[in-house]
Amino acid sequence: MSVHQQELSAQLIDFWQRRARLNEAEWNTFYQLIFRILRGKCSQIINTLPNESDDYINDFIFDKVYITANSYSQIYHTGALVSFYRNYLIDKQRALKNVFDPIYFSDQDGNETDQAQQYQDQKSFDDFIANHDEKDQELLLNLLELEVKTGRIAPDLVQAFHKNLAIDLDQITIAAQDFLQAKKQWKKLNKHLWWIHLYLTKHFCATGDDYSSLFELSKCYPMPSYYSRIVNFGLHVPKHNDAAMRSFRSSYCGEWLASLGIIIDAEHRFEIRIALKILCLVALHQQAMV
Repeated sequence: MSVHQQELSAQLIDFWQRRARLNEAEWNTFYQLIFRILRGKCSQIINTLPNESDDYINDFIFDKVYITANSYSQIYHTGALVSFYRNYLIDKQRALKNVFDPIYFSDQDGNETDQAQQYQDQKSFDDFIANHDEKDQELLLNLLELEVKTGRIAPDLVQAFHKNLAIDLDQITIAAQDFLQAKKQWKKLNKHLWWIHLYLTKHFCATGDDYSSLFELSKCYPMPSYYSRIVNFGLHVPKHNDAAMRSFRSSYCGEWLASLGIIIDAEHRFEIRIALKILCLVALHQQAMV
């Protein structure tokens, strides 16, 4: 081990042992240290994931360093931190295969939109929706956008989804509006709307420069019971699958999906992703209207 690596390891061990008692300046230094150690590592795994490497480092810091600060654990060198990070990324890979994976959608570079347009040029619009297979589901998700004037999905798209997939996009949009305005059966959420909108518009639904990791949000918007809030909402679930299923079903997002008649299991993953994307679109639209 080089002298430089020894110095990094000594700093890491010190901060790790004291992380429950670090002041803001020390946390910032610790944060930068972890980035120095992890940036560029595990690139082969990250290349299989949809977000950028810095996003995963940020979330790793929140999930495995910040949240666990009061739990006893030890670390002995920088290689151990890299190993923890690799295991974290492997868990992210596995999560993409079950119902609880985050929704990743973006047309920033136009590629997805162009692919959807090319597909429609080859087939009729109805055929595209009716005869889609699993690889086309991303293209279908990319078609979902709210009209600026109405705040709703375009009527022709609503009709096509309803006709061919028996999915009522209008119903989901209205339900999302009610949910995010604490109307009807969601009046109980009224006092929680401020942080629900924060999580959605700054993290879960955000892309590019608008995206903030959970760790960054926790520093910018300090609030009590931060971790329990994201679990209650459904943005974070326990690690084990059975516990994850129970936790998500009882979360606010899980309750909302159930109110739409959507079954929360792997077989209905596409319906869940459609509903959650519309929830994101409505949240972002409401933010733009403020």
